[in-house]
Amino acid sequence: MAAFDFPNSPSNGDTYTANGVTFQWNGSVWVRYSASMGAQGSTGPTGAQGAVGSTGAQGATGSTGPTGAQGAAGPTGAQGAAGAQGATGAAGSNASISSNADNRIVTGGSGTNLVGEANLTFDGDDLLIKSSTDGRRISFASDGTSHYMKYDNTLGGIILNGYGGIAFETNGTNQRLRIDSSGNLKVPAGAFDLRVGDDTDSNAGTQTISVGSVSSGSGGIGIFANPTNGNSFVQFGDGTSSADQYRGYMNYQHASDSLIFGTAGSERLRITSTGNLKMPDNLKIELGGAQTGAGDFYLNFDGTYATMHSGGNQMNIRSNRIQIGDNGGVLYIDCTDNSTVKLYHQSGGVATEKLATAAFGIDIPDTLRLSNGYADTGSQMCLGADSSGNCTIAGYNLQIATGNNSSRVNRFLFSHSAFYPAVDNTYDLGTSTYRWKDLFVGDAHFSNKGSSNDVDGTWGDWTLQEGENDIFMINNRTGKKFAITMREVS
Repeated sequence: MAAFDFPNSPSNGDTYTANGVTFQWNGSVWVRYSASMGAQGSTGPTGAQGAVGSTGAQGATGSTGPTGAQGAAGPTGAQGAAGAQGATGAAGSNASISSNADNRIVTGGSGTNLVGEANLTFDGDDLLIKSSTDGRRISFASDGTSHYMKYDNTLGGIILNGYGGIAFETNGTNQRLRIDSSGNLKVPAGAFDLRVGDDTDSNAGTQTISVGSVSSGSGGIGIFANPTNGNSFVQFGDGTSSADQYRGYMNYQHASDSLIFGTAGSERLRITSTGNLKMPDNLKIELGGAQTGAGDFYLNFDGTYATMHSGGNQMNIRSNRIQIGDNGGVLYIDCTDNSTVKLYHQSGGVATEKLATAAFGIDIPDTLRLSNGYADTGSQMCLGADSSGNCTIAGYNLQIATGNNSSRVNRFLFSHSAFYPAVDNTYDLGTSTYRWKDLFVGDAHFSNKGSSNDVDGTWGDWTLQEGENDIFMINNRTGKKFAITMREVS
C-alpha cells in the first residue's frame, strides 16, 4: 500500500482521498470521511447576490504581425457578501495511526486504523527492513514467490531469486555475468578475464582465468572428484561435440591414482600411482632433432620389440633376444629355454653362430689366440678363471692391438698406473655410432697440443674439476680459472 501524503495548509472542509480512503480537514486534524459520517445538516439560506463589479477597460489591440504585449487586466469586481454558514453536520468517526514514529512507513490496518511499521523505515537515504523473520524479502512478482531478494537465517545472508536467471551489468546495460535458469555461471564472450587474487592480466589472450598473487604466497586451482570412481579433467577443446571438446587434456583418474595426458583426443602418456611412466604401443620417446620433426634418437615398443634407434642403427629387445643392427648385417643374442645364450651374426639372410654358453663355460667356434701361452714370467697376456668364477686378464704390460697375426698394430696400452693410447693424439675412445654409455672419472684433462681446433685455429690445454656447487675449467696455458654456468632443471 502506498504511503498517505496529506496536503499542506488545508482549508476547513477540504478533503483528501488515497488508497480508497477519504479524509476531511476539520480545522485541526484530518479525520476519516466515510459512509458512517453523521447526516448532512440542512442547507442555510442563500446569501444575497453581490453587486456586479464594473467591467475593466479593454486593452489596446496590438498591431498585426508580432503579437503585442498583453494589455493590463481590469480591476476585479468587489466580492459579493458571503451567504450564511449552513449548520455543521454530525462528525463522522476519526481514522487513527498506531505505532507511529519518525521514518516509519504507514500502511493500512483494519477499519479506520493505520499502522506505522516499526520494521519498515525510510529516512530519505536508507530503506530498511528490520524484521528478524526468516525469509523476509523484497519481491518483484505479484504473489511474492519468485523474483525476490530475501534474507535466509540458515545461510546468515542474502538469497537472490530470478526465475529465468540473474544477470549483472556494468557501464550502462553491458551484461558481464549471468546465472541462467539451469544454474550455469556464464561470462559473455568478449575481452573479459576472471581474476582471483591479483588484478593482473594473464597475458594468455582474452577470456582467461588468472589465479594467485605475486605478493601473498601460493595460489592454485583445486579440482576435486569422487575418490572411488571420479575423474578430474583439464581439457583443451576446439569444438563443441565429441573429441573436439578434448583435443588435448589432462585427466587424473582417482580410482587408479593415475595422471593421464592426451593429444588429438587420445591418451599419449600415463604416470601411474607408483610413479611409472607408461606410453601406449607404437609411440616413441624422441630426443634431438627439430621439435616439429623426427628425433635423432628414439625409443619405442611395437608390441613385440622394444627398439632403441639412433640414425641408421638400432637395437631391438624382445623375449629371449637382443638384436643389434649395423647397417650391413644383424648381430643378435638369443637366450634359449635351457638357459644357453648364443651370439649370432646375420648377413645376407644367413645367421652364423659366433659364441655360445654351455655348462663348461663359453664355446667360441672361431679362434682365440694368446701369445706365449699362460706363464708367470716375462711379457705375457693371460686369460683365465679361478674356482670361484673370477676371470682375469693379466699382463706385465697389456697391449691392445688390431690387425692380423703377422701385422698387428698396438692401439691401447695398460701400464701399472695408466691406460693410454699407443700413439699420441691419434685414436678415439668410441665413435659417433658406438659410444660409451657413461664416463666416470676424477679430474679430466684436455689438450690438442700439436694440432688446432676448427673454430679459431688455436690449441689449448685445459683441466676440468668438480666443486661442491660448480664445475671449473682451468686453462693450463694461462693459469686462469673459470666456472661453468649451469641452469638447474630439476
